[in-house]
Amino acid sequence: MLAGPAIYLLSHAIYFRLTTHTGWVLRAVGAAVLGSASAAAYWLPSYAVVLALVLILLAVAVTLTRDASPSES
Repeated sequence: MLAGPAIYLLSHAIYFRLTTHTGWVLRAVGAAVLGSASAAAYWLPSYAVVLALVLILLAVAVTLTRDASPSES
């Protein structure tokens, strides 16, 4: 359940590293966090795994959106 989003984030990290050189570190960290959460997912109930997936992806999305928005001065 967590491997698909981790592979997706990792492939996007590679793409952004090769093309724009921005935003790739956060995507790679998100993929690593999802990878380590997948190791713990074996012992967790399924609702906890889904909750972890949502929280990790939400943190990545919010941080990327906050970094991409123009600063208000």
